[in-house]
Amino acid sequence: MTTLFATLLALVGLVPPVVGMAFPDMSFPYSIYGLGLTAGCVLILGFLHRQALVRKKALDGELEQLRSRCQREEREKKELLVERDSGKQALEKSHDRLSEVMFEKEQLKKSLEQAEARSQRLTQELLEKEQRSDDNEAALTLLGLLQREGRFLDFVTRDVSELDDETLGRGARFLHQGCARVLSEYFELAEVTGEEPGSEIDLSSDLTDLGFEITGATTTDKGALAHRGWLTKRVTLPKKPPIHLQNSLLIAPAIVRSTEA
Repeated sequence: MTTLFATLLALVGLVPPVVGMAFPDMSFPYSIYGLGLTAGCVLILGFLHRQALVRKKALDGELEQLRSRCQREEREKKELLVERDSGKQALEKSHDRLSEVMFEKEQLKKSLEQAEARSQRLTQELLEKEQRSDDNEAALTLLGLLQREGRFLDFVTRDVSELDDETLGRGARFLHQGCARVLSEYFELAEVTGEEPGSEIDLSSDLTDLGFEITGATTTDKGALAHRGWLTKRVTLPKKPPIHLQNSLLIAPAIVRSTEA
C-alpha cells in the first residue's frame, strides 16, 4: 500500500509539467504538485531503503550461514586431516608390525626346519640304537643257547693244548650235539648252492647278490667252488631282554648247586 500511495503521489506531481508541456497557455498551482511529487519520491526512496535494509539483513544472514558452514567445513577438514595423519601413523605401525611378523615367521620357519632335522636325526639314531639292541639281544640269546645246550663258551675259551685226543673228542662230541640241537630248533639251514666242491663256476656275472664270495685273482671269468656256503630260511630265536650287570650283559648265569645240611 505504501508503494502504491507513493507511486500515485509521484504521478500526481508529474501531471502539471506534462500538461504544461502539452498546453503552454494553461496555468497550474505547481507548488502543490511539486510537493506531492517530492513526497512521493521521498516515500519511494524510503521504501527502497527499507527493502534494501531487509535485503541486506537477509544477505547478512546468508553470509553468516556461509561463514558458519565454512567454519564447520574447516573444522571437519582439520578433523579429517587429523584422522588421515592418525591413519597414516597406524598404517606405518601396521607395516612395521607386519615386517616384524614376517621376520618372526622366517625365524620360526628356520627353527621348525632345524627341529624337524633334529627330530629326524634323533629318530634315525633311535632306530639304529634299537637295531643294535635287537642285534645284541639276538647275539646274546644265541650264545646263551649254545652255552646251555653244548657248553660252547666253556669249550672255546678253554686251553685245549694240554688235553689228549680222547678227552678233546668227548668234549667236541658233547659240543657238537648241543650246538646241533640249537641250530635245528631255532634255524632252518640250507646250502647256498648244490654244486659239488671243486665244480667250475662262471664269474662273468656278479654273483655277490646270490650269496657268493670271490677270493683270489679277479682277472679270470672262471673259478672253482671251494665251499657251498650256508643260509637260513627261518630264524625263531626266543625274544627276551638282555640282563644288565653293571657295565656288562649276561650271556649265561653262574650255576650254584645247593648242598645238603
